[in-house]
Amino acid sequence: MGEWDVTNQQPPAGRTPPASKSRISRILNGCAVLEEYETTNGYAGKSLNFHDGKAGKWHQVWIDNGATPLFLQGGMQGKSMVMADDGGSGPINRITWTPMDGGKVRQHWETSKDAGRTWENSFDGLYSPRAAR
Repeated sequence: MGEWDVTNQQPPAGRTPPASKSRISRILNGCAVLEEYETTNGYAGKSLNFHDGKAGKWHQVWIDNGATPLFLQGGMQGKSMVMADDGGSGPINRITWTPMDGGKVRQHWETSKDAGRTWENSFDGLYSPRAAR
């Protein structure tokens, strides 16, 4: 939870984009987690994350300012949270969040166009706690 700076760990060649911002908070009496994400070039999105005790799974609903939704589900695998969708009529999305040293978190987003046989990197971000200002 808190304020984060998010840096792309695999930016396009020759470019170092500025850090994006993320605010993560507990909402609804601690029953859900809200992320509010924005980049310096105007891209923004929000996710609602919650645990379904009956199904024993975590769920994420993501929507961005381009009206592109994601509906993920999953859970802990070792020390990482891994959530994926079923691909629907497009590629499968899989996102893994892994705690790192110094209170940082790696978010690795991959896609598969062949039912999960091979994966391509979509985003490899490092969330770093934002220093108090």
